[in-house]
Amino acid sequence: MQTHSRLSHVLLAALASLPLLAQAGPNKPYQPVALIPFTAGQGAGVAMAINNQGVICGFWTGATGAFCWRDGQVTELQPLPGDDNVFVEGINERGQAVGMSQSTVTFRRRAAIFVGGVAREVPIPQATNATASGINNAGDIVGTYTGRDGLGMAFLYRHGALSDLGTLGQTVRNSGAADINNRGQIVGNSFIDTPTGNGSFETRAFLYQHGTMTALPTRPGYSSIAARLNERGQVAGRIESLDGSGDYRAALWDKGQLKVLVEQPSDARGINNRGQVVGAVLTGSGGFFYEPGKGVRSLNDLIDTSTGWNIVYAQAINERGQIVGFGCKGDLCGPVLMNPTGH
Repeated sequence: MQTHSRLSHVLLAALASLPLLAQAGPNKPYQPVALIPFTAGQGAGVAMAINNQGVICGFWTGATGAFCWRDGQVTELQPLPGDDNVFVEGINERGQAVGMSQSTVTFRRRAAIFVGGVAREVPIPQATNATASGINNAGDIVGTYTGRDGLGMAFLYRHGALSDLGTLGQTVRNSGAADINNRGQIVGNSFIDTPTGNGSFETRAFLYQHGTMTALPTRPGYSSIAARLNERGQVAGRIESLDGSGDYRAALWDKGQLKVLVEQPSDARGINNRGQVVGAVLTGSGGFFYEPGKGVRSLNDLIDTSTGWNIVYAQAINERGQIVGFGCKGDLCGPVLMNPTGH
């Protein structure tokens, strides 16, 4: 089981999406901005995370593989000693980013926090590999490490102490943490004890709070994956068909209830405290934007596509409504920021 698989779905969305351009028009509510010079294909990278200060982090073709951007200034993130590559997934309001540092020679991965662009290791002595995926404003870090048994374990690193979060299942104990909010609520994914019929076990998204891990509901015949949560405890992610077809559905969990946002192959990747959700539609219309009471819209309905822009998918949204992800202008593509225009 790969409990921490957002990178694979980032790449899948770019390759699988064949977005339908929205009708062009004036007074659109969003204006796209290219964060770095675009290149052909996905080579220029993807914006993965944004905080409320407008600091954006993601991966790109730079020497170390990851960057952070603020007000037009780009900082290349530096790996841990002995490594040559980094990947970044989350950021807090203090500008601390988290992800992993790795060696492309030994393929060892270490969980890392990036401060001032420089990696510091999140120490996990029992790990053969590890990555950090979320950080809150107190500096609490969550992620996943692989133990010597080859199984994943969700972890919380707080005040210099490491805690295993456990699993939902007992037959195979395998889990991974995806995000943490400022209330200390954590979301992630774990095996449960139900076999899938193909030699594996079903996966459930979980919410962890007050020392207890609780499975989030899903549809019959589907597994579930949590990606992000907000301060209200709302969770964005996806449900995934158990038949191996790769059939995903973008999902929102609110007060323990499942709401499927898009009845097409899709996944939700970011959420803010207003309950606005962004993500990818893997075939058809590209990225999507969900707003409570207004439903789902294509990201390309929110911009003037007559300028050549096409937003392929979104990864995150902050409290100011700024959206980041992957987009193209003409034949060139790369990390994109969508700024609200006030319309």
